[in-house]
Amino acid sequence: MTLVVTAESADHVDSLAAAIEGAGGTVDERLEFGAMRVEIATSRIDDLCGLDGIESIETAAVLGVEGDAGEDVGLDSGD
Repeated sequence: MTLVVTAESADHVDSLAAAIEGAGGTVDERLEFGAMRVEIATSRIDDLCGLDGIESIETAAVLGVEGDAGEDVGLDSGD
């Protein structure tokens, strides 16, 4: 399973990455703001959730939005 795990602070990223690997996960990519893309077996998610220094855990399977809504939205000037 692919997850995005975010550390509580930038100071915890390296130690959290080591703990994730110790819990059976693999850090595939370091992202912005202390986040990491992690691969881990579903059977090990409880171990991951028990680690210290985690701010959030989210699924990496999100839908992308294409286009720029600013171009598609018009403001009613009331004229």
